[in-house]
Amino acid sequence: MAGQPNPEQLPLGSRPQPGKRVAEEMCLVVKLVTRDKMKASWELAKGWSAAVAFVGGFGLDVFTLGRIDDPTNVLLQGLYLLVAGIVLCFSSVERSEWTYTGIRLRRLMARGLVRYGDFVFHFFIGALLSAFTIFYFKSTSSFVSGLFLISLVGLLLLNELKALQRLGPIFKTVLYQLAVVSYATYVIPLWVGEIRTGLFVSGVMVSALASACLAGAMWKLGQNLEVLRRDFIRPALAVLVLFVGLYGFHVLPPIPLSVQFMGVYHGVEKVDDAYHLQSEVESWYDSPFGGPVFHGRVGEPVYLFARVFAPKAFRDRVYLRWEQKREGGDWYTTDRIPLRIVGGRGLGFRGYAYKQHYQPGTWRTFVETADGREIGRLSFEIERDETAGGEPRTRPLETVIQ
Repeated sequence: MAGQPNPEQLPLGSRPQPGKRVAEEMCLVVKLVTRDKMKASWELAKGWSAAVAFVGGFGLDVFTLGRIDDPTNVLLQGLYLLVAGIVLCFSSVERSEWTYTGIRLRRLMARGLVRYGDFVFHFFIGALLSAFTIFYFKSTSSFVSGLFLISLVGLLLLNELKALQRLGPIFKTVLYQLAVVSYATYVIPLWVGEIRTGLFVSGVMVSALASACLAGAMWKLGQNLEVLRRDFIRPALAVLVLFVGLYGFHVLPPIPLSVQFMGVYHGVEKVDDAYHLQSEVESWYDSPFGGPVFHGRVGEPVYLFARVFAPKAFRDRVYLRWEQKREGGDWYTTDRIPLRIVGGRGLGFRGYAYKQHYQPGTWRTFVETADGREIGRLSFEIERDETAGGEPRTRPLETVIQ
């Protein structure tokens, strides 16, 4: 046909190549299919992304969390709270037109919030709450801390149910407020160097002020006042009230203090920078599940030795409270001995107290704060050793160095 060049007359590089065209079309189809599959996979995983992020944040702390008084930890946790607060603020007032209008930075931020906001928020909150749970675990019973963590993960998983989706903003507020008040109530005693009820109240007030500023920013960005009350203000107040109630009933552990070691001994002597403890030699038939047994001679004191971790520049007083179990099964307090502690030592401040007059039976000793908040406890049995001073003991003694 006139006007159309003969392919045979074209240069070799300019001739049509049917095979190349087919290959290009096949590559295009593969790209489209791959993109659709990736999009479908992301939509499928998106429902569980918050739970995965929470677990990921917890795992990060398990392997990287240092001492509670490490300045790096304190600064990182403050940064986590700041980022999580920004994400919570902007995601609560997100507008669909932000993705397409305004300056380029706002469009990018809006698209990022839509795609990754939940993941980022739950990752940082998971890292924060897992850190606080580890601190609680070190400061009190592992059973209580385990229930605390299990309840958090359970609530997070329940939040992924469609029936509870409408509570999503409320649940995020609860998690965030819990992280803020936990952070404030342990950082302030860390700075001051002691534990007092007034410092706890100060921490609650600081966390309430931070949340009030966040609520003001949401309102300034155009959030409806009634929605703001429902999704943020009321849940945040509920968490604060609950936290104060748990403190009042002595449920919250007294972080940043923790007991690293406790034991009962026949003698304690300080030699240079070490403590020499006179301990009973364990027998092969001793149960690994029961508490220690102290075999005391008539008139021999029983010593309780403890290592209590306290942060740097921390100076305060704790108490060793001795209780004995009566025949009816109830406990009664026999002594409450003060112990002055000084923080900064990685292996904990070492101290001891002794009791001269006691009766055989079941005993327990608590290490607690001035207001009776438990830091640690040790349960043990006292049995009478009928041997005299010059005779071999029922159980031979050995020296243990701490």
